[in-house]
Amino acid sequence: MHRLGYRITTLSPVIFSSIAGDRNMVATRRYIPGATILGLVAGEYLRQYPGTDHHQDETFYNWFLGGDVCFTNACITVEDEYGTTLFSPAPFSLAREKYDDSGIIYDLLFDDDVEHPEFPGGFSWFGDDELKLCTVATQVRFHHARDRYRGASAKGQIFNYESIAAGQVFSGEIRGSKEDLEALQQLCKSLETVYLGRSRSAEYGKALFTLGRLEQVSQREYPTAAKPGQDGLVKFSLTLESDLILYNGFGYPTTETADLEETLQAHLGPDLTIARAFVRTGVIENFVSKWRLKKTAEPCFLAGSTFLLSSGGPVTADALGRLERKGLGMRLQEGYGRIRFCGQTRKELDAETVTIRRKAEQPEYDPPRQTRSILKAVLRDIVRDEIRLEAHYELEKFPADRLPSPSLCAKLRAMAVTGDRREFVVKINKMRDIALDALKNCVGPEYNLLEFIAGFRLPKELLDNPADAGFEEDTAARMKKLPRNKSYCLVRDLKKPLDFEKEKLSQEKFFLFAERLYRWIELQNDPVENMHSRMKSKTEFSSFQQLGEWAACTPWADKHFAGELVLVFYDTFFSEMRRKKISHQQQEGQHAD
Repeated sequence: MHRLGYRITTLSPVIFSSIAGDRNMVATRRYIPGATILGLVAGEYLRQYPGTDHHQDETFYNWFLGGDVCFTNACITVEDEYGTTLFSPAPFSLAREKYDDSGIIYDLLFDDDVEHPEFPGGFSWFGDDELKLCTVATQVRFHHARDRYRGASAKGQIFNYESIAAGQVFSGEIRGSKEDLEALQQLCKSLETVYLGRSRSAEYGKALFTLGRLEQVSQREYPTAAKPGQDGLVKFSLTLESDLILYNGFGYPTTETADLEETLQAHLGPDLTIARAFVRTGVIENFVSKWRLKKTAEPCFLAGSTFLLSSGGPVTADALGRLERKGLGMRLQEGYGRIRFCGQTRKELDAETVTIRRKAEQPEYDPPRQTRSILKAVLRDIVRDEIRLEAHYELEKFPADRLPSPSLCAKLRAMAVTGDRREFVVKINKMRDIALDALKNCVGPEYNLLEFIAGFRLPKELLDNPADAGFEEDTAARMKKLPRNKSYCLVRDLKKPLDFEKEKLSQEKFFLFAERLYRWIELQNDPVENMHSRMKSKTEFSSFQQLGEWAACTPWADKHFAGELVLVFYDTFFSEMRRKKISHQQQEGQHAD
């Protein structure tokens, strides 16, 4: 058996409808069904070989009806600096402690000692001792039913479409003989931009279809299958990677584990039993566009159902490999019945949640003036919210019992919002010692409050040539001896290293020195830069930046707006600081009473 990989990249939202409880909601599957890919390739065959009697075409029958070629589901794929990871539906036996943030995932197939189990959901990838979890990004859009005869919205008829978001990659396989797959490769050469799923004639379904390389399906190793446990029984896992349609001995679809056990015994030996199971069931119902009808609804075991199998007799790797490659159950050519043996082997795993980073598509045209104006306002509102969050984040670093008095917080706020940041630092340098001591005594894990709001450095170009900046010759000579990259809180901290305390009239001379130096200092802990760095770590930042560039209104590129953001930051920072201090004092008063 050979396989031919394929990849689907969603260029617009796509819908693969599934049964939902809400009559006004059309839900979507989180994967691309193999039946959809089968229909896509069959449609291309009909386009290249038109006719009316394709059911009598031997090639068409073998590929698309007889089951010689199997089209597996396409699941979410993530590319990062470590390579490409293909995920599969997460087993239902995985669980985390509901109130535990340690990232440990337990497999209840082997260990049920979890007090408050919570299923992580989504898709998973198993490594040797690690587990990656991933969730497909979806979105919901509101729609009005439209009367096609009147050309207007139908009154009161509203519904919602849930869809897989654009910009995601899904991968699957086409399995069959080498000759059939080589012929399919030639057939699909013209397939590139395709439309899949529901509402393809509207705004949904656009995707990019690409084929991978043709290769032989190799035999997997099953280490646990050859090693009996302490009780002499061979135990190993069975995980459903796609929905399983199983028929019982009377020819009816079934979701009974006893019927599944009987089917497995026919392939792996009569001693095999199902020791433990984590099962969810559902109903499969497909729409066939050629018939303009739905297929008969059939109950099924859902993908993610997992079983712990036990056998008193030998279970060979060849037997497991044959069944895994072929699949289990009915309608295998549509991607149903994909299984995996021995995929789950550990009781406890370190889990990492993988975030899908979607790249937004930039329109090919320039935005109209009104659109640019709206985008500018929206983007600036977003950034203002981010700078307020930055203020709250920084404030959390300082303990409430060490914060300055509410009156000093109010004074600092008034000083900060009535000028730019440099003017604010100058005002702080002119405050009384009792206020400065209160700021120094408010100590966080990285710096004290005075260092945070007034910290500065002297630029290297100034210290290399102070005379060029207008400083007196004797002062310039001493400034050259100052250390580079040293941080200061107050300009008065330079009195001692510059020997101003030994000179006559040093107070007046130092005042003139300070007034000149204020123009040169490099302020530290810029709240706008800190906010920008934090935004870069967010998933949606790339799309946000591209939108700003398209509308020619990137917020932090505007110096005037950056100055406004500094005022918003300090307004929020000191206002919340005052509120936090008052709340702490009230709590202390209640405890004292």
